[in-house]
Amino acid sequence: MKRNGRLKKNLALKPLSEVTRLVRAFESGQGGGLFFGVYDSRQSRQRAVKELRKALGTVLQGLTWAELVRSLDTGAGEVTERRLVWIEDFEKASEKHRVDHDGDLLDVLEARHGDVVAATEPILILLSLDDWEHIRDNLPTLFRDRAGLFGLEHPPEHRYRTSYFLKDFFAGPEGAFSLYEKRQLVNLYLDLLTEYQSWEIEIHILYQYDLLGRLSRQLFRLGELDRAEKYLKQQRELAGLIGEERLRPEILNNLSRVYAVRGDFQQAIALLEEAWEIAEERFRGENHPGKAILLANMADVLCGLGEIEQAYLKCRRAMRILEYKKGLRHPDLVPVLDTMGRIYLFQGKSEDALDAYRRSLQIIERRLELNHPYVGIMMQHIGTVYLEQGRFGIARRYLYRTLEPIEQTYGAEHPYLATVLSRIGDLHFRRGEVSKADMYLRWAIDIRNRRVGAGDLAIAYYSWRLAAVLDAQGHGEEADECRRSALAVFRIKLPEYHSDITTLEAELNQPAPEPLSVDPLI
Repeated sequence: MKRNGRLKKNLALKPLSEVTRLVRAFESGQGGGLFFGVYDSRQSRQRAVKELRKALGTVLQGLTWAELVRSLDTGAGEVTERRLVWIEDFEKASEKHRVDHDGDLLDVLEARHGDVVAATEPILILLSLDDWEHIRDNLPTLFRDRAGLFGLEHPPEHRYRTSYFLKDFFAGPEGAFSLYEKRQLVNLYLDLLTEYQSWEIEIHILYQYDLLGRLSRQLFRLGELDRAEKYLKQQRELAGLIGEERLRPEILNNLSRVYAVRGDFQQAIALLEEAWEIAEERFRGENHPGKAILLANMADVLCGLGEIEQAYLKCRRAMRILEYKKGLRHPDLVPVLDTMGRIYLFQGKSEDALDAYRRSLQIIERRLELNHPYVGIMMQHIGTVYLEQGRFGIARRYLYRTLEPIEQTYGAEHPYLATVLSRIGDLHFRRGEVSKADMYLRWAIDIRNRRVGAGDLAIAYYSWRLAAVLDAQGHGEEADECRRSALAVFRIKLPEYHSDITTLEAELNQPAPEPLSVDPLI
């Protein structure tokens, strides 16, 4: 590997194996020590064990908890060949210990941590996220005295790196994790960032680059936009040190997603156009799937800018690329079909929008887990189409049906929840239920205020909708104040030619009876 100039391209672009790092740590060490390998699913655990066995062979020796205790009691110095000992039944033993002894096995391990640290052979414990969090939060001595920490996750798809590109809040297998699991992963990533500091510079940079991407993507899913932006910018700096241009489009794309959620469409489109120029030069072929993601995200941003025809052309091209390269039922098509559905709504083609959302549901049912949040998201969008068609009864069933699951999966203050609440507010307004409409729209505004902050474009749109509700309640002065505050944000965030600026200016003289319900934001 070169120490000056570019690092090896294959290392810079290939996902890095934590199992490889674990094996290196074992091979370079002299004494014992306690190593933690944290897995996010049973499949990840099984994959890690398989890789370890392949790399270490007989040097990897599995022990039960009882055998490990006997080894600590009698000493393991009799064995001449150095081994990596791992507890192969820790989760099962831990459950049994809770039943038999009314206590936690990790507490026992904490009590004997001196023996573990002093052991002549390194000990590896494979932990679930729950067990790792227990150690991190409740067993500080054990946490502090560890010899190594390794995150054993399913590696992302690598061939085209499309899994590295942010599309929306929901894409990717981690999207199906619970809110609690997502937060656990963030804490694990933060601990791993500290762990990597001790490695030699080239390896440190590569691992840290990959980890910063995972951390920022997870924070984006949680709706923590400021923190996601912070780590994406750190990742961009490391990409400069690595010196590989092919890494830049995904980072620019991901930063653009953060700006797009805030309604900073002009910044977002500038980043996407920069990413596109690099992709045209560095990505091989006209049908590279990475280009499709950039095109689809451009289409999404162009919707916000009011350039619906350009959005349609780019989204249609993105769909054709993905269909050609990945097939008609690949999950990467779901966010593209979602964007196409919104474009159809802006064009007044509600039946075409329904077709796009129903096709998405078919892909989700065939290729993703049934608890994936995309199911609820598509139900929400189908409900929005029925709302536009004036079919309020069926719209209500769709919009309310997924409110609770979305809140449970993404939290009570996630930015997307505000979008759902605003649509429910629109529904009640059109049904003549003005007080309920007022409640839901204010709830949506409150969430965006706390999670995104003042000057947010979504708040401006929700305030515009609230103005119509206030008019219906006879609060004309407060309604005009809502319109004026929305217009001030529009003039900053939207291009001067945008039709919503003209419409809202006209409403200040003659308020419209109904608010806009097609959401221009993600």
